[in-house]
Amino acid sequence: MEQPPTTEPILIKPKLSYWRRLGGGSLTISIVVHAIFLVIALYWIFAVIPPPPEKVVDFKPSGGGGNPNANKSQQKKQSQMVKTNVSRVAAKDAVSNFTLPDPEMNSSMSKLGALGAGGMQGLGGSGSGGGQGSGIGTGFGSGMGDGMAKGAPPVFFGLEMRAQRVAYVIDLSISMRADGRDILMKEELTRSVKALPDKTKFAVIFFSGPAWVPGDEVVNNVVTHKGKEHKWSSKSSWEWTTEKPYMKVDWLDASDTEKKKMVSLIKNQELIGGTDWEAPIEIAMEMQPPPEQIFFMTDGAMENRDMDRLVRGLVAKAKTKNIKINTVNMMVPQKDAVDAMDDLATKTGGKFTIVEKGGKIRKGSKSAN
Repeated sequence: MEQPPTTEPILIKPKLSYWRRLGGGSLTISIVVHAIFLVIALYWIFAVIPPPPEKVVDFKPSGGGGNPNANKSQQKKQSQMVKTNVSRVAAKDAVSNFTLPDPEMNSSMSKLGALGAGGMQGLGGSGSGGGQGSGIGTGFGSGMGDGMAKGAPPVFFGLEMRAQRVAYVIDLSISMRADGRDILMKEELTRSVKALPDKTKFAVIFFSGPAWVPGDEVVNNVVTHKGKEHKWSSKSSWEWTTEKPYMKVDWLDASDTEKKKMVSLIKNQELIGGTDWEAPIEIAMEMQPPPEQIFFMTDGAMENRDMDRLVRGLVAKAKTKNIKINTVNMMVPQKDAVDAMDDLATKTGGKFTIVEKGGKIRKGSKSAN
């Protein structure tokens, strides 16, 4: 019997997807393998490499007048402020070699209270510090510097000057030559003018018989002030008059330039004969605006003058303008002159002081005795 022919089954190959025809399977395996390597590498970076050490900030003030002999080891501890356990703020998505300042430094700043007076002067100083920490130098310098610069007020023979407008009325009569009074007066007046704060207005009026401002020309009892002549006449050595209105005296700014100029003029002033207090004090009181304080110094008594009447008139004018008159007795022995100077000061709210031989100063007011 004839057997039917056998046929082999026909194998049909499965249809491959487009991704596999492009080799996608191998690519997938490669991506997985590289991802594993990347994870291992990141783990090694963060787990094996140690983080950089914390930086120590050495805070050194740039200006000021701290005590150079202070304990150096303690200053070093106070100036080094280690930033620990404080979150840092950095600019997001920006590449930079620095980080912004820390928002808080409680643990470090609490040590600043131990710096003391010397340390705080170092921080503030006079505001002239530059270099490192210029921000602090500017901020503290202008704030603290001005306050510290005020200091003690200038003085004239022990009398303090606490005023914005100050007029000196100074005796430059020939009698000032005795016992070196003129030298003592010029030295003290020079020191006082040099010490005036720069915001002060000041004036100096010299007198003997006539009255004049340093720099005026005085010849034969004629004073030339700002180009105008003022003639003085006398009935005696202690009674001098001139035609009114009096010369107008201007205020000077207490700048370095004006003070240096005035010091030079004071040094070169010559002594002139006569002694009369009344006109020079009135000239000072007529300045515009009026002085807040007058510092009147004389070494002479005025004989045959009604001192009570003189004082009453000057006090009345001073009170109407709220002017304090401080008086300096330069070795005047006469009782009527001493009493008049004391009353002139006491009744206008001023102070009275006495300069003895050798320059010793003592309080002369009756109220102080």
